[in-house]
Amino acid sequence: RTCSQQRHPLACTQNAKMTTMRHDDVIDGLRHVTSCASVCSSKEPPYRQLTWEQQQAGKAKGHRADILSILPRGKHVMVDVTVIHPLGSQQVGRACKTTAAAAVAAEKRKESQWEEFADRPQYEFVPFALESYGALGPQAVEYVKELGSVASASGRVPKSVFVMNAYKILSCALQKGNARMYAMSLTAVARSVGEHFVPGFDVPVVDG
Repeated sequence: RTCSQQRHPLACTQNAKMTTMRHDDVIDGLRHVTSCASVCSSKEPPYRQLTWEQQQAGKAKGHRADILSILPRGKHVMVDVTVIHPLGSQQVGRACKTTAAAAVAAEKRKESQWEEFADRPQYEFVPFALESYGALGPQAVEYVKELGSVASASGRVPKSVFVMNAYKILSCALQKGNARMYAMSLTAVARSVGEHFVPGFDVPVVDG
């Protein structure tokens, strides 16, 4: 059975590579937004503030911040990006009733995972959750607004304009990744029936 016969393309494990690429696209988009606010950031910061045991525990469980941002007044923020599909089997029950429910759940899950080793007195942790259809979690929204406040303090751009442009950048990065995942799934489906999917065509074409 093909990926699309079993589950939605945006929740299919066969699209793992495309999922990673989408995640990286969103990270790059968020770093671009961060730089537009004149805030310094680094990608996948090291665990220098943690003990060796904490570092190994974090790596083993996949706990590694995606972005370290240094905001005004020396505020260090560790941002961990995650993209969740609201129609996944574990999310759809809540997602069909409450806006951004899947993103809220993803943020809470990230926070609980980080609690055991995060150095909160030194670093503030922000779980930046997006749903594959575009909704952002409340902490992600607040972080974008905070960057907007930093950007507007310079007098170069109003906060509302910065936030609107930030959402556009993040949305484009997210949907570009979604498009790759759909294309990968349609290719697998076409091959399973002896046809060939060409991105840009309305229907699969026969091989040969």
